[in-house]
Amino acid sequence: MIYTLAAYIMWGFFPAFFPLLLPATPLEILAHRVLWTAVIVTAFLICSGGWRELVRLDKRTWGWLAAGGVFITVNWGTYVLAINTDHVADAALGYFINPLVSVALGMIFLKEQLRP
Repeated sequence: MIYTLAAYIMWGFFPAFFPLLLPATPLEILAHRVLWTAVIVTAFLICSGGWRELVRLDKRTWGWLAAGGVFITVNWGTYVLAINTDHVADAALGYFINPLVSVALGMIFLKEQLRP
């Protein structure tokens, strides 16, 4: 419960962090996020031995992973841009609606069924 509360509090204050970086453009902030995430994930994979699993993936799976990376990059770039242009409420509403849209798309295109 404490970790959940801490995560929500940190996520709530997260938009207040980006204006402190204002000399940096949203593209620079996004580039740092991508770079440092790659460094940390690479270190984790080296320490945990997870590279073996990645080497065995087929090209189709790598394509899906690349597409997911592009979508996440666009998502975060839009978020940082919205925050730095004083559209905090719009960005928050987008993050609130996003899971609802994902569920709707799953129902429409993947024919998923909702459980009660």
